[in-house]
Amino acid sequence: MPKDKLNSPDLAEFGAFRTPGGRVWNLTATPLSPGGDQTNDQGCVAVAHHTSGWVALADTKIDLTAQTPLLFLPIEWEQFTTAVREGRV
Repeated sequence: MPKDKLNSPDLAEFGAFRTPGGRVWNLTATPLSPGGDQTNDQGCVAVAHHTSGWVALADTKIDLTAQTPLLFLPIEWEQFTTAVREGRV
């Protein structure tokens, strides 16, 4: 993943992507892949955290190599998750 003007960490530096239920997502298995993927049963997203506080959000319906996950600064992630909990998103 190329560096951006915000100097976001490389995706390889993030921890494991986890589904909302806490299970580790198999990064290449999707509902459409042979045998399907059982880690996508709790929504369509997986989240990975970086030690610096950055957060990566990926779509579990798409192989990780075929997408660019959304990257959030720590404050952006806090604002986003607050908005979700409050029903604003």
